[in-house]
Amino acid sequence: MLRSFLRILGGAALILAPQAAAAGISLSPRAVIYFDNGEQRQQGIDAFPIPTDALAGLNDQIRALAGPDAALSGAVGEGGGSARQIVFPMFGGSITVGGQQTQVTFTGLYGTAETSSRIVVPLNLALTAGGFTATDLLSTVAEGRATYRRIDLELTVQHRLDERFALIGGVRYERVRSRATLDAITTSSTNIANLVALLSGSGPVDLGLSQGEQRLDLGAVSESWSLRGGAAAFVPFARRQLVYVNGMVHVSRAPALTAQALLTDLDGGGTLDLSTRRPSETSVGPDISVGILSRFSDRVALDIRYRGIFYFPLSGVRSFDDPRVNHGLNLGLTFALGR
Repeated sequence: MLRSFLRILGGAALILAPQAAAAGISLSPRAVIYFDNGEQRQQGIDAFPIPTDALAGLNDQIRALAGPDAALSGAVGEGGGSARQIVFPMFGGSITVGGQQTQVTFTGLYGTAETSSRIVVPLNLALTAGGFTATDLLSTVAEGRATYRRIDLELTVQHRLDERFALIGGVRYERVRSRATLDAITTSSTNIANLVALLSGSGPVDLGLSQGEQRLDLGAVSESWSLRGGAAAFVPFARRQLVYVNGMVHVSRAPALTAQALLTDLDGGGTLDLSTRRPSETSVGPDISVGILSRFSDRVALDIRYRGIFYFPLSGVRSFDDPRVNHGLNLGLTFALGR
């Protein structure tokens, strides 16, 4: 999708190039603070699956000890987690080409963030062998830090209807790359081990709890592509200042992604691949900005705006009442370079 976006930008630049010499050009260094609730949404993050090959391997080992009729089954219970809202300090800039009536603006921003994460996952295991059934409950608590790298690219066209109103629209691309390393401790009962020991005569019965340490490595790359359109209103309230409101509606598409998860047993050295595939998501919602523009001269201006983008899912694993919300402050200093 990033390549498609860049091809669109290349086509736009080709169309606008003959007009650039006659039109005004402005540059705007920008600083942004975005708040993203993506890690706090309540739906769509399923529990890690039990790998089929790992369960088959355990069954083979248990049958060798407890007899050919032994069967091991497992189910991941409903767990929980806690994560803080991601705060992205982002930096970049905008370039605007156009005249008094129609302007085309390209904006690029980049930022990194870090937050803490905690996951609790219960697991039920059951072993049937020798006419007995033993059940164990395992509880895994994983804690650590997650890091994020984010890129925002946006192409916007604004067409003035008069001094107070304009039509606006464009496309937007977002990409967030996330990585996390969590330290995990699993606590479990020992009923299955005791049943195997009883049937095989291989050792004493342990009436206590068992604990083990693991490391959970997570990683994912999420993307979003949006088409948006709406209108803007401008209200001057001083000689060199005005208030503006941009209201747009967007349709966005987030392609399917692979959420990588690798669990390493620090005691035994084994590794399990717990990666899952998340389906694509289509969403709609408002994109609203409210700001103040202050002109210091005919060529220098400062704008401060608050922007909120709401993504209400129409398809995918999340429901309409569990939206992603992306909001924050945007500061830009504009320098006019044209005529």
